[in-house]
Amino acid sequence: MYIIAAYLVIALSVLVLAKKTVQLEKEAERNQLIQSYMVTLQGFYQTIQSQIDMTRKFRHDLAKHIQTLEELMEEQNESELREYADSLKQEYRQVENKGESESEVVNAILSMKGRQCREKNIPFCMNIEEKGYALVRDIDMVGLLVNLLDNAIEENERIESEEQRGIWLDMKEKEQGEVWLQIKNKIRPDKKINFQTEKKGEHGIGRGIIEYLVKQYQGEEKVSIDQKMSVFCEIVLLKNRIQEDESK
Repeated sequence: MYIIAAYLVIALSVLVLAKKTVQLEKEAERNQLIQSYMVTLQGFYQTIQSQIDMTRKFRHDLAKHIQTLEELMEEQNESELREYADSLKQEYRQVENKGESESEVVNAILSMKGRQCREKNIPFCMNIEEKGYALVRDIDMVGLLVNLLDNAIEENERIESEEQRGIWLDMKEKEQGEVWLQIKNKIRPDKKINFQTEKKGEHGIGRGIIEYLVKQYQGEEKVSIDQKMSVFCEIVLLKNRIQEDESK
């Protein structure tokens, strides 16, 4: 009888220890994910801040550019006028963003990723509402949009025919301030997506960051694939940010 009781105590202790070990492993995995998230964002932030500074400078100097062009037109200096206009056009392309919103961070990310898509010959279509997206912290907006777009760009790079490539991004702010976005991207016709494998493999960290942010904003995430059209679709809805990390 005592032996049986002893075995039961040992078994119970092993179960408790195993449960505690699993909890510690999950916490360690979560902490590692957050650490990777913060490290990744440092480089993005620097690039995006440069983009924002460049945009502000361009807008600040816009009146001066117009005045210079008017003076050159009055002087009828056609060669100098054309040269100045070309340089101004190049400067504008650095800050151009067809999906203008009220958020400088959103604009900077889309401008940066739009330029990257052009360099890689990937069509990128945006439909962005002119909202501020105040619900989402800048640092979280960077983590979400950059990882979603990076995953879409990587999938397009695997498609040999440029005519079969494409990325479509829709983003809007709902009545209660909730942020809704949908991103679609082309994939290889022969690609079979296993979502569990994707999480562990190619886009492990990126997918983990997206899922972490969706949880932080008590949101929803839906992914689907249209195998016939070779299109991957992801919808994200962010509702209300959890405040537990404010003091950390």
